[in-house]
Amino acid sequence: MNKLIGRLFLEFQLEQLFFLGVGFLCMMASILDWDWWFENRKIGYLVKAIGRRGAGIFYFLLGLGFAGYGVYSIYFL
Repeated sequence: MNKLIGRLFLEFQLEQLFFLGVGFLCMMASILDWDWWFENRKIGYLVKAIGRRGAGIFYFLLGLGFAGYGVYSIYFL
């Protein structure tokens, strides 16, 4: 029974750390204006539509949301 509880606790911690990591990555990409991030073909349409600065702001806010959810889930869930 203790192994099951420990495994569930570890899975929840990994999920929360994943959201924190993704959020941190998105915010760092937007702050440091990484070329490899913004020249990716999958987000090229966003850069073309709202510009590189707008895409940077979008990804900063997205990263802030991911990191915020990670912090929220650690303390309140």
